[in-house]
Amino acid sequence: MGVKYVIVEPDPPGPRWKTTAVIIGVLLLAAYLNGHDGTADHPEPRPSPSPSVSRSATP
Repeated sequence: MGVKYVIVEPDPPGPRWKTTAVIIGVLLLAAYLNGHDGTADHPEPRPSPSPSVSRSATP
């Protein structure tokens, strides 16, 4: 009977994976901070134009 399974310890995360994780984390943080600056959720209301009297150009 042969060997069915070989149990091998996985390689520890190397610097490439750590760098990738840091870059993705920084990008997500930047996107989060860029989208939540406070003005996008609650824009300031603009005043509506006040009513005025319209006059015709002919006398």
